[in-house]
Amino acid sequence: MARRGEDRLYGSPQSLLDAVGAWAYTQRMRSTRTVVAMVALLMTAHPAVAADTAGMVVRDAAGELVGTVVGRAVHAAATSGVAGEPMLWVARPIAGRSILLLVGDDALSDTKDLVPLFYESDDCSGSALLDAPPDADGNVAAVIFDTGVFWPTGRGASRVIRSKGTLVRESTDCTDVLVTPQLCCAAVEGGETRVTAPITGLQLADLHLRMPFRLEQGTE
Repeated sequence: MARRGEDRLYGSPQSLLDAVGAWAYTQRMRSTRTVVAMVALLMTAHPAVAADTAGMVVRDAAGELVGTVVGRAVHAAATSGVAGEPMLWVARPIAGRSILLLVGDDALSDTKDLVPLFYESDDCSGSALLDAPPDADGNVAAVIFDTGVFWPTGRGASRVIRSKGTLVRESTDCTDVLVTPQLCCAAVEGGETRVTAPITGLQLADLHLRMPFRLEQGTE
């Protein structure tokens, strides 16, 4: 489930789970973890974004609802999206949360460069965190990478973030410190206070979505 080209989601699920750490540990125990701010910023800077997509939804090839359109992904304006439009931010209910997914015409798009993982340590060790609203309502950011999708679980709490990690496919993609084969880590000088929560996730295949996607007017 990915866009054609260099953003295609592929590779070993286990290597990704190892990179994420806390989420991988939870998954092993069960079988033996801001785009929100970014979307708000983009919609504020581009008022037409909300108006152009008001009331629109995305459905998959079987007619099943993928989610409600939040706005266009301005950063990916040159990328072919649904019906030739730019990529779209779509809010999809997953496990009781409204999760933001980046959607094109034939895939869910990789968000690894848009949604970093946060850590309270200065070396990306410990539990990975994502931005999360304190009331557990509203849209929340998701990391789509490889064959998985990850989002914050529960209510966000104020934490001092001392490092952030970006998932990479190749070691040469890391411009900071490669701490695992797929996790590139950068220290946050002086720390930064953010409202975050631990992450959870699932495999993209578990969303049971069929490509291609189509954009249409939602019904009341």
